[in-house]
Amino acid sequence: GNQCFASIDGVLFNKDLTQIIRYPQAKYCSQYTIPNTVTHIGDSAFSYCEALQSIVIPNSVTHIGDLAFSECIALQSIDIPNSVTHIGNEAFYRCYALQSIHIRITDIDSCCVKENAFDDIDFDNCILYIPSGTRWAYRHHPVFRRFKNIEIERIK
Repeated sequence: GNQCFASIDGVLFNKDLTQIIRYPQAKYCSQYTIPNTVTHIGDSAFSYCEALQSIVIPNSVTHIGDLAFSECIALQSIDIPNSVTHIGNEAFYRCYALQSIHIRITDIDSCCVKENAFDDIDFDNCILYIPSGTRWAYRHHPVFRRFKNIEIERIK
């Protein structure tokens, strides 16, 4: 009956399910799939969710907020769809366990990626998988050029 918010399995959304506001820190699931109604991942929505190892972001998402996934120590893999146009400040800050980032954004220069979006991750060992034909853009991007391992995504 709440006029502003909705909850699905303990996860807090705005009423029309277009924004994920908060995933509970104490929810101990290793994998979460964001519903495809969501367009906006709110600031700190998943921060300090230490059990999450994998999060599926649907093609409906355009905005990843500040600190959205910060301090998610167990997060090993993330898939960022081509629909994303904004990645906020420290969005993946201190995600030490990240082993792979699959980023589907084909025009990375038109996406607003804050310079500190991936601060304090392991740039030497985390593999950044990018779309075919985008190697030059990612290698010269102020954020993504910090990754030592950039590979072209192999479509299955």
